[in-house]
Amino acid sequence: MDGFVWFAFTFGLFAGLIFVIQATKFVSQGNAGIIERTGKYVKTVGPGVHFLMPIFSRLIRVCLKEQVDHYEPQTAITMDNMSLKVDAVLFFRIVDPKRAVYDVENYMLALETLTMTTLRDVLGSMSLGDSLKSRDEINRRLQLVLDERTGSWGVKVTGVEIKTIEPPKDFRIAMELEKRAEIERNAAIMRAQGQKQAAITEAEGAKIAAITNAEGEREALRTRAEGQRDAAKLQAQGKAEAYSSLFKAIKSANVDSQVIAIRYLEALEKVANGKASTLILPYDSAGVLGAIAQITQTMGVVRGNGGGDKHAAAVVEPTETKSSTPVDVIVEPD
Repeated sequence: MDGFVWFAFTFGLFAGLIFVIQATKFVSQGNAGIIERTGKYVKTVGPGVHFLMPIFSRLIRVCLKEQVDHYEPQTAITMDNMSLKVDAVLFFRIVDPKRAVYDVENYMLALETLTMTTLRDVLGSMSLGDSLKSRDEINRRLQLVLDERTGSWGVKVTGVEIKTIEPPKDFRIAMELEKRAEIERNAAIMRAQGQKQAAITEAEGAKIAAITNAEGEREALRTRAEGQRDAAKLQAQGKAEAYSSLFKAIKSANVDSQVIAIRYLEALEKVANGKASTLILPYDSAGVLGAIAQITQTMGVVRGNGGGDKHAAAVVEPTETKSSTPVDVIVEPD
């Protein structure tokens, strides 16, 4: 009896320990628990320790964190019958664990199937060019449709991103050629603009240089003209002062008409330069010639031809000239 009692006690203790272990359930943070009893939904529990009736009850854990699901590339046909390979990344989280467990068989598979089907529909309503450059529009339309459809599953779609869109090979080659041509065109435009700007700058520099040279030449001409004017003014003033001094000297020396006549003959000699034989003087010079005649009568070197003519002429033979040619002086009336 003692052995049986010890066996029963040990067995009961072991069975009780197993029962406690089976009845104790843990739900970690970021998860929710669905409790079923005899196959029926009982309640949804949060993180913590929960005790269930073994065999009759079970706990289904549901992740409430935001999840990411990446789908393999799928083939889609655009509106202009071009084939594309596209893959997407779906971001979602469970907002109602009960619906996610009981309203859909496998929400992960359902989400993948719905995402790819919706993606094909969206790309089928767009051309190839629009699908390649309108990723934001595709993402927006995908999220709008998926969020509306998955609301009844207790799933909230937080974002959809198109990872890659791969067009046909020949189209990729054509796009690369087009891009290269565009780059070359932009480069040619920039070179042309640079040359144009350089030409404009060079023309402006030449213009400024020409203006500067013209201003310099104008200033030089002005300075030269002012110098010549000042020189002429100074020369005229000098001559005036010289004549004034000469006149004052003659006046103060009481020079008579005979001395003036001699100086006049010397001046005529310089004018003739020993080469001219005839000098034509104005009629007003008769007074001077009269003085000359008086001098020559005194010296006995003058020959006259009569005083009744229209003009008077005299031949003067200087004694100290460089030329031996006599000079005829003809006086004509004004």
